[in-house]
Amino acid sequence: MIGDSYRIVRRAGREARAARTVHVTVPGLRALALRAAAWLAGALVFGACATAGPRATAPWSGDLQMARTITLESAAAGGAALLDRVAYVPLRSGRIIRVDLDTGVVGWTIEVATTLALAGGDGLIFAASNDEIVAIGADGARRWSVPVPGGFSAPPVWESGWLIASTKGGEVLCLRAQDGNVLWTARVTAAVIARPAIGHDRVYLPLDDGHVTALDLKTGAALWQRRLGGRPGAPLAMTDRLFVGAEDRWFYCLSAEDGGREWRWRHGGLITAAPAVDDRHVYVTGFNNVLRALDRAGGSQRWMRGLPLRPIGGPILLDDLVAVAGIGGEVHTFRGGRGERAGTFAGSGDLAIPPLLVPHPVPELAGIVLLTRGGALQILRRSLGIAIVPLRQVFGTHVPLGAPPAPP
Repeated sequence: MIGDSYRIVRRAGREARAARTVHVTVPGLRALALRAAAWLAGALVFGACATAGPRATAPWSGDLQMARTITLESAAAGGAALLDRVAYVPLRSGRIIRVDLDTGVVGWTIEVATTLALAGGDGLIFAASNDEIVAIGADGARRWSVPVPGGFSAPPVWESGWLIASTKGGEVLCLRAQDGNVLWTARVTAAVIARPAIGHDRVYLPLDDGHVTALDLKTGAALWQRRLGGRPGAPLAMTDRLFVGAEDRWFYCLSAEDGGREWRWRHGGLITAAPAVDDRHVYVTGFNNVLRALDRAGGSQRWMRGLPLRPIGGPILLDDLVAVAGIGGEVHTFRGGRGERAGTFAGSGDLAIPPLLVPHPVPELAGIVLLTRGGALQILRRSLGIAIVPLRQVFGTHVPLGAPPAPP
């Protein structure tokens, strides 16, 4: 038995080393190798030779732990943008700074002042400054800028080469992201008050007069307008539906085709942040300190949890976890399926802006970036537990405890 276990451990070790070698040359296998390595750790410690008994519990904890803390020259002034695991943060000092999240190295800074969240795509960072929109390359150099007299009312949004910006005067600009060429402009009934959403061939605008307006992405032509019971928050666009909360404390699901109401749910608190969705649910928080999971198709409530914090930003999905951050920097996690409380991270400073999701090829290894008012950038990741695998029998060979037979 001991010899068999030793051979299994040696063979598993060779396979793990082979996986590490393969993922360097075959990027598509990296996620598979990382998953295998995590489960292998539990199997090696608790007995990979077990062949029966209950299934092992998942090794991924619901708790979050601090993976890295980086000190910035000042606090964040607006939402950061993320490209290739590098964060670009607008600071109160009037600069934008580059931070490598894997190494913690603080790179270049550039003099661009903004209090609005940045957008990123096409290898560029887009900042809506006082009276111009600026594109910045990964090397910190300005690529182009477009003057916009009067300034901006909401952060820009990028999607598949399209860049949408909205002015305080109620004008919407669509630019080609690579060179800043203005493709069209459109005037809407009021100023855009939250970051727009792009879905398929449409752009959705939350307006100050309580309307949500849909424009054709290619031409800027108005497609439909829907009035809600209060000013809308940041929307989330899907191919066929639009999810958005409003100041009337209702959460709406609208048809992307014509803006018709598919369903709505009385949330009970002011909703300004965008929701999060998975295959079955849409998750929404409000200023009533409640997290709800609603059925994505029909809008019925699946579960509800009270929060011991005032949310800053909307829910964040970390694979099977739903994470909600509070103004004080604490983060609570819940299981997405039934809403069980999964873990807590105790904050170490008030947050300057809502948290940022850091995606990863292995969903369990995704992280959260917190930017504090004290000028710290904190990276949180899920804690890794060990899978407990029950053994059918103990290691070794059975030795009888009776007296040996008498010699012949």
